[in-house]
Amino acid sequence: MAAPGRAKTGELFDRVDLTAETLDGLDDILPRVLADVFADHACLLTKGSRGPDDGIQAMTQTDGVVEGSTPPPLREHNIAAEEGTRRAMRPTQGVSIPRSGHGAVCQVARRYFGGTWVYCDAFYVKDDEGYVKDDEGRSRVCGCKSVPCVNPARTFSKLHDFGLLLNPGVPILRSERYFIQYRSPMRAIVSNYLLHVVVFPDECGYRGWQSYAMFEVGYWKRFVEKWVLDFPVSDVPPLYCSYESLLSEPQARMREILTFMSEEPLEDEAVTRIIEQLPKVEPRDRLAEFRYFDPVFFRELEAVASGYMETLGLPSFEDGV
Repeated sequence: MAAPGRAKTGELFDRVDLTAETLDGLDDILPRVLADVFADHACLLTKGSRGPDDGIQAMTQTDGVVEGSTPPPLREHNIAAEEGTRRAMRPTQGVSIPRSGHGAVCQVARRYFGGTWVYCDAFYVKDDEGYVKDDEGRSRVCGCKSVPCVNPARTFSKLHDFGLLLNPGVPILRSERYFIQYRSPMRAIVSNYLLHVVVFPDECGYRGWQSYAMFEVGYWKRFVEKWVLDFPVSDVPPLYCSYESLLSEPQARMREILTFMSEEPLEDEAVTRIIEQLPKVEPRDRLAEFRYFDPVFFRELEAVASGYMETLGLPSFEDGV
């Protein structure tokens, strides 16, 4: 998908108790709890300490390869769905808003590329040997926690760029290949909140939800500005994919994504076979069933992002509530 055009933002903050100053001085504008939400959210999937220093450091590290450093070793696993598969893959940086379909893309790409698939996730905490398994124990996974990844064997990386509200976030490298995913804001925020409170149950409650959602809609806006609408000129134009298009046209979009990642023409029969083997993804987040669903509050939050949503062709939360 080609890059969408720049939105005419107007006064996006008119309808909600947020101002442009929020983006420059989070602690001064919103309740102090939002800073804590950021710190916890930043280390949400690190499976480590809830301390803010650890979380922020993990998400805002921007150093490249340190001179003289040694990349963490990788352990071989039975990584291919089809035994012996090794299809040539171009190293690609995946950048996504949480809950935008990154996992689904990985499921297909890992099976298609097989032995050349080496995954780096900044969320993972290194074990003593510097590598970890994925959920199924089949991929080789780098645990360097660096952006960009320091491992020369890496072929795909995951990044959410959580630091965007408190600093410029990670640098965009001209020579990197970027695959960028996004999703309609309210559905993405609700879906991620449901995951968040499983890890941090003390943040349940309507006030906790509101604080979390106010922070997240600002992050969503900054993400879209940086990674979609204002993306700089690069050697390789990025590939964009919305969660909504991945659901509506899975075969077409996955072929487009695999073509972007592959060094060779796609083996069409293999792609079809792999996609058909995976469970069909159905939207599970009916917003009207969300415990804290409040259409007035949802409309106020969505107003912050409405100009960008229109430019990206994303549906409102009210479409299929």
